[in-house]
Amino acid sequence: MPLEDFLYRYKERGVVERQGQKYKKYVKVPLVRTKHRQVALYAVLVVLTALAVFAVVRRFAERGQPAQEAVE
Repeated sequence: MPLEDFLYRYKERGVVERQGQKYKKYVKVPLVRTKHRQVALYAVLVVLTALAVFAVVRRFAERGQPAQEAVE
C-alpha cells in the first residue's frame, strides 16, 4: 500500500459520458484540508517512523553484544 493512500482520498466529482458510456469522475483530495494540519500530520508520521527505525536498530545492536554477567 503506497504512502499516498494515507495522505489522500478520492471523491466523486460527477459523471462523464464517453462514446455512449457513462463513467464516474473522481478527484484526489488531501486527507487534511489545511496546510498547518497537513504539516502536523507529516511531522507525526516522521516521528513515528523514526521511533520504529530506532527500535529496530536498538534491537539488532543488543542482539550483537554478548550478554553481561551479573557482578556479585
